[in-house]
Amino acid sequence: MWYGRSRRRPPLLPFAAQSSPVLMTMLLPLLVVLLAGGTTGELFFDPLEPVPRVFVGAPAGQLVTQVYARDLSDPSVRPTYSLPQGADFAQFRLNTKNGRLYTRRPVKRRVNDTYELAVIAYGGGESRVQQISVLVSEKNIHPPKFTQTIYSVEVPVNAVAGTPLVRIRATDNDTVSYNRQLVYSITASDDTSRYLSLDSGSGQITLRRPPPPGLSALNVTVSARDLGSPAYRDVAGVQITFRTISEPEKLRTVPMSDTSVMVCWRRPRLGVVSGYLMKLTFEESTGGNITRLVRRHSEQLLEGPRLQPRPRGYRDDDDDDDDDAVTMAAGEQCTLLDGLQPWTTYHLVVHGYREHETGMASESITFGTRRSPCSGSVCGPGTCRRSGAAPGYNCYCPEGTFGQRCELRDPCFSRPCQNLGGFWFLLVDFMEWFVRNLRSKDNAIHDYGTLIDCQPNIVRSSLTINRYDILE
Repeated sequence: MWYGRSRRRPPLLPFAAQSSPVLMTMLLPLLVVLLAGGTTGELFFDPLEPVPRVFVGAPAGQLVTQVYARDLSDPSVRPTYSLPQGADFAQFRLNTKNGRLYTRRPVKRRVNDTYELAVIAYGGGESRVQQISVLVSEKNIHPPKFTQTIYSVEVPVNAVAGTPLVRIRATDNDTVSYNRQLVYSITASDDTSRYLSLDSGSGQITLRRPPPPGLSALNVTVSARDLGSPAYRDVAGVQITFRTISEPEKLRTVPMSDTSVMVCWRRPRLGVVSGYLMKLTFEESTGGNITRLVRRHSEQLLEGPRLQPRPRGYRDDDDDDDDDAVTMAAGEQCTLLDGLQPWTTYHLVVHGYREHETGMASESITFGTRRSPCSGSVCGPGTCRRSGAAPGYNCYCPEGTFGQRCELRDPCFSRPCQNLGGFWFLLVDFMEWFVRNLRSKDNAIHDYGTLIDCQPNIVRSSLTINRYDILE
């Protein structure tokens, strides 16, 4: 019985939701799901990137982001997507098959404004809602660029899970922080990707599980994508080679002459080798790089411990000692590498090899054939120390000697003036001069050039170079 009054149906949404577009955007998709009889069981959205962005002034059709949903109980399910009505849904359109979200109209809001919307995924008889906030941002200008086109790394076959392999790196020249922030990803088949893991933030690639017998190499593609709008990306290749011979260790060089060095290392920990391959790279005068390959069979190597003589007095520009022999430690293998160019910088790596297999490369070291300014007896009886100023060294002279190379003897060092005698000594060397004085208690020096004997009426003047006068 109505008694003359009409009875209203209760509102489908609370009044607060009807008056708030943002809140309505959040509640309406849930209501659609409930009315459709859907549940939220095994269907889940993958996490979105930190913040979906669209640049200020973006035209219609600009890609904003992509949503992914999957059924955890049935990976074969391919969800579909829809964009329900809400506060800002009219600004965007959604590809119902792949979940890509595009602008439907040009973006007219200002930087740091947001758009609020929701996406519904359907699959396997279930549904799930994803709330999305799209931030208006500065336009992205520069794409990222990998530091290398191909990243190559060698790994021993006995490497364990968790072994770091290589770190990929890209750079971005944008000044806005979020436009130059990068996310790394890897593209590989399931058979390949199960052996590798990639940190999306740092670019570090790690061995996920040990390689099985017979697996010699892995080749994958990596990408770097910035988080700006529009988003840009770059790709590079990664080549991972598994070796049965590990790298020679503790590689070092000792200069022997202007054209030769002694090269020493320790045997690889993994694998048996029959010889070693040395790769020398240097830059020629025309600007190109030249690589020289030198092989040494194991029987040609010197074995430590022993002392190997070196040319007496020779020192290179990085040598801080005057040892006349190369000290080879126990377990070291050494060989003389000659025929080098003087005054040249070389980069050296060493591989062990056996039959048709070449092992992992040692660490790369750099050495030069530049002779040290302290080579030989440049300072005579003194001590030579390298200096940044010309002539490239300083001589520290022992008592009784002086000069740029300690080549001059101080005649006063032996104290030739005895019995209360005095002397005056002046050295003139180019534009510089100085006075040396040893005197008895009865004599005095005045005016830096005149020796005055304290006896009455006797005055002697002397302007002497590299000799001394005795006054009695």
